[in-house]
Amino acid sequence: MLALCTLNSYAAARIGSEYGRSIDGYTIESPTYRSTSQGRYVVENRKPTPREQQSHANAWGYMHEEPRSYYLGARYMHSFVFFDERILFNYPMAIIDFDETVKHSGIQMIGGNIFFGYRLNKVWSFEAEGGYYGNVSVSDGDIKRSISVPYLQIGAVANSTPGKSGWWYAGAGLGVAMPTISVDIVENPNAYYTNNDNSTSLSPLAALMAGYRIKPADRWFVDIGYKFSIYQGWELSKQMVWLDEFGVGTNVQMTNKADLVMNHSIQIGLAYEF
Repeated sequence: MLALCTLNSYAAARIGSEYGRSIDGYTIESPTYRSTSQGRYVVENRKPTPREQQSHANAWGYMHEEPRSYYLGARYMHSFVFFDERILFNYPMAIIDFDETVKHSGIQMIGGNIFFGYRLNKVWSFEAEGGYYGNVSVSDGDIKRSISVPYLQIGAVANSTPGKSGWWYAGAGLGVAMPTISVDIVENPNAYYTNNDNSTSLSPLAALMAGYRIKPADRWFVDIGYKFSIYQGWELSKQMVWLDEFGVGTNVQMTNKADLVMNHSIQIGLAYEF
């Protein structure tokens, strides 16, 4: 106990002697005390030195306790798409119809999105985004399909404690995808469509995302991440006429359908905080 009192007396005398003296441009303020069950401890009450500011600086880029509340940004998105596509031709009075399922794995789409975020606190953020996964064309024989997918999404994001360069994040979202498919006959003068050649669906969407956000300057951060999305596909029915060698037409109904579409997306973007 005697040693502890002597140590506290020495600390109080030291801080008291430094009161009013400038250290690296910062002035020592009057000392304060904290009482505990082990005794009365002296606590330094002074502004941080520039060296301490540097060592305690974090990825928010400023010394406020709370990060700025809002941010707005844009991202480039490169997606790899997986889905099973069913193509069905119904011929009148035919005993056997044509029915084929085509598996598509890793088709690439290039798109982007704009996102807006609100920070509830240092950990949780809410984000809303609207974007475009991209456009892709696939063909088998005489049939060419073009698929484009815009979407809207809202979600929650959990942020890690910032480090010196940035912070990790992970989140989940729900929304709606609007896949549009158009089907054309290519290089076949003996067939033509008799109704509209495209269809747009409103499909429920779910997404998981994770990544790292780098803060190169105050108010700005770079977003590098991965996003997994799954949404309901589409269904398109078209009436066609096939002509035989004598010019006699046969009515055919073609159906193009995809149940679930999975997107694996790599994202990189820039956001501004305000």
